[in-house]
Amino acid sequence: ETVLPQNFAFGVSCFSAGGEWPERMKQQHGVPWDFYYVYAVLVDDIKARNEHLMNFLRRSEKANAIPIVSYYQFLDRGRRKGLKGSEIEIVVQAIKDKDLIREYLTDVKEVLRVLAKFDRPVIFHSEPDSWAFMEWRGTNDTHDAKQCPAMVKSCGLPEAANFDDHAAGLAQAILHLRDLYAPCVY
Repeated sequence: ETVLPQNFAFGVSCFSAGGEWPERMKQQHGVPWDFYYVYAVLVDDIKARNEHLMNFLRRSEKANAIPIVSYYQFLDRGRRKGLKGSEIEIVVQAIKDKDLIREYLTDVKEVLRVLAKFDRPVIFHSEPDSWAFMEWRGTNDTHDAKQCPAMVKSCGLPEAANFDDHAAGLAQAILHLRDLYAPCVY
């Protein structure tokens, strides 16, 4: 069974500055939005972020659109920790920091728990740019995820203890968290 549309599908970002624009375009012009997406970026107020996510999920449901939550935090977490360099350099440094990885995976778990409360299909989109940075710069162009250091097992999060300290282990840990806390999330 697939939740994805069988036809070419359109999506639109639902950020706050856009207001009700997607809904107006659908109503006024018949634009068939199949997906709504929002970025889950680093915030200090987790409760407010979680409420925002639930509101986004309800908005998507009302529009009959599949919600996509683009979880995008390595860059901001690295900057907050004082890492310097280009976006690529900061991401590659950030995944080598066991404390940062523990915080990151703990928050992934929190977001997945919120998404699990939604009784319709929802897509968790992990680090849209960072995976490419890891593959390219983190592997020194070998494109082998096991060659890109990421402190997964070393981070101390119990749910990550069985996954090795590389980018492949990071992907496996995120999928494991999804399986544990939000098995219906894609």
